[in-house]
Amino acid sequence: MERYCDLHTHSSVSDGDFTRKEVIELAINNGITTLAITDHNIPFLDRDELQTEYPDINLISGTEISTKIIVDGEIKEIHVIALDYDNTDEFISFLNGNLINNRYYIESILKWLEKKGIDFGETYDSLKKKTKSEHIGRLSIAKQMVEKGFCKNIDEAFDLYIGNKANNDCPKPSIELYADFSTAVEQIIRASGIPVLAHPLLYSISDTSLRNLIQKFRKLGGVGMEVYYGTYNQEEREYLSMLANDYDLLPSAASDFHGHGHSSLNNKFPESIAKRLLSCKR
Repeated sequence: MERYCDLHTHSSVSDGDFTRKEVIELAINNGITTLAITDHNIPFLDRDELQTEYPDINLISGTEISTKIIVDGEIKEIHVIALDYDNTDEFISFLNGNLINNRYYIESILKWLEKKGIDFGETYDSLKKKTKSEHIGRLSIAKQMVEKGFCKNIDEAFDLYIGNKANNDCPKPSIELYADFSTAVEQIIRASGIPVLAHPLLYSISDTSLRNLIQKFRKLGGVGMEVYYGTYNQEEREYLSMLANDYDLLPSAASDFHGHGHSSLNNKFPESIAKRLLSCKR
């Protein structure tokens, strides 16, 4: 029987559509034997309890940390995955201090879309009622844009309106309030975790800037980088594999599953990817 892994997924504890139990059950049904649930800036405090309930899958403590760093003179939001960390008081406090004012963020996007002629009659509170997610994000908005006919699919909603394109003036979270990139890596290491650079091709930066970012990450103590990412094609994966090798980083495997059709738990990432990366536990 083939054994697979997925080291970057989300549940309704942050902005996913399914509860953590539902994500685990979906993973098991897809042959995944090693799984990390990496909700945004939220510790995986119920890992031991869920591991007892689901002994047939190896559950890894995870979280996706939003950070800020200066790239080419501009503040950029970069995400770092923390894997297999210890839930120390210091690390939990660090994550709690890294959550944004979600209501203000979503309402700013809705007002921006309205000025663009896209008014689908939703508010933060109405979106909240339509999802099980604890934290409403851009995905909730994208789903409504598709459902009400403003976009053909979620990818189009992000590409044309609310995504991270360099020339897109859609409101972003208050990046200045996020932790410094270096501080986040340091905190993961202090919690005996494994720092992994998330989806490196989604930041709209040049090849040179990406290489500089990866080099800095490695010098800070970074261990892995998401080479096998759900939406990356073979050429992109080969390019990232080359970069990971150049900077002595281990490849990680990530669907970035949220449950909304934008990603899948059926990527068939070999479990050996996780074993090699997790062997670096401090």
